[in-house]
Amino acid sequence: MVGLGGKQVQALEIATVEDLVRILDEHPEWLEALRERLLTRELLDLPQQLADFAAATERRFEAVERQLEVQGRQLEAQGRRLGKVEERLDGVEGQLEAQGRQLNQLRIDVGPLKAAHVRNAARSAADAIAEKQGLELIAILGRQELGAMLRSSDTHGISK
Repeated sequence: MVGLGGKQVQALEIATVEDLVRILDEHPEWLEALRERLLTRELLDLPQQLADFAAATERRFEAVERQLEVQGRQLEAQGRRLGKVEERLDGVEGQLEAQGRQLNQLRIDVGPLKAAHVRNAARSAADAIAEKQGLELIAILGRQELGAMLRSSDTHGISK
């Protein structure tokens, strides 16, 4: 026993590292005092800084997650709107196809009218056409007359 400031304190014998560890385990306040002496303030503050960083990071992740959820709902809504637009476009495409078929049928129907108009225009201009060629128009043959002429003539040298 050693007298220290009027108090009796038991002397400690530390011969090995194991002795030091055992004594520090028995007196955790000494371990903390030793830690403060050996480590810098930055190292001592590091656990709290890391905890603060982890909490701030968690808050940021939660905010990002909320933003992603909002954006996900917005994308879903846009997807539904696009689906409706696609449905409308399908309807418009169907209508355009039907109108295209009608237009083709009109072309088919108008074809004979155009041919008849060309034939009538050629008949009415036949005198002028013959005159420009230095010919005289005598008659315009009908189909039956033309067919009879062809049947009665040798047409072997004329291509079909």
